[in-house]
Amino acid sequence: MQTLNQGQGLAYPIEFYLSQKTIAVILALGLLLLPLGFYAVPWAQQGSQWVALLFIWLAIGIILLSLTTLTLTLIKREPLLRISDQGLDILQVLQTPQQKHVPWKEIAHLDIVHRAMKFNEVWVLVLHPKAGYGKVIQYPIKPMRCQGRLYREQEIAQMLEQAFDRHSDTQHQPMSTEQTASTVSLSKPQ
Repeated sequence: MQTLNQGQGLAYPIEFYLSQKTIAVILALGLLLLPLGFYAVPWAQQGSQWVALLFIWLAIGIILLSLTTLTLTLIKREPLLRISDQGLDILQVLQTPQQKHVPWKEIAHLDIVHRAMKFNEVWVLVLHPKAGYGKVIQYPIKPMRCQGRLYREQEIAQMLEQAFDRHSDTQHQPMSTEQTASTVSLSKPQ
């Protein structure tokens, strides 16, 4: 696997996968919290604490859903996000079809929105389709691996912007904090 230096280009398709850190954190939390939930159920039933019991079962369900989603993602070995000459391929594990292809010609407007909630930052890719091509697609952007290198949300956003502008290849340029914008909005010329 190669690491990219400044000015070095990535050839299409560009495939992004889950980072090893994300996989390890989800697995560790899930495997630690799941047994605690099953020990807490008898405790809540003894004291007739139905609110606590409902919360515990809800937490167990969310943990099982996240572990199932992660397992399906690892089994499929499909990239979470693929940028190609034809468009974007987005992996949606719990939906059918799982690999959603969005051609560039169907995208009228692309937004990359940065939302900060207390100590958590979320970057969201928002695809606005042309009239008659479907609904708006919102997809969270996380740090992801590509060709052995971990890319931050801002770098992935920059690659998406360049691909949307129809560059023949995407150039990697490390971003500084001054270049990071809270919202980037691009419209494709008709």
